Amino acid sequence: FLHKDKFSRGLGKFHSTPYREPIELPDEEYPFILSTGRVLFHWHTGTMTR
Repeated sequence: FLHKDKFSRGLGKFHSTPYREPIELPDEEYPFILSTGRVLFHWHTGTMTR
């Protein structure tokens, strides 16, 4: 299987991303931030309980 002992170019490659404020913030009318528990890269990978 791919990358069994090491990555093909040595170490893994990581990238940082700049912080962005959320589009909507809590306020008096809606005091909570609700989340599905998923992040962008979890979609369609079978990580949710079926």
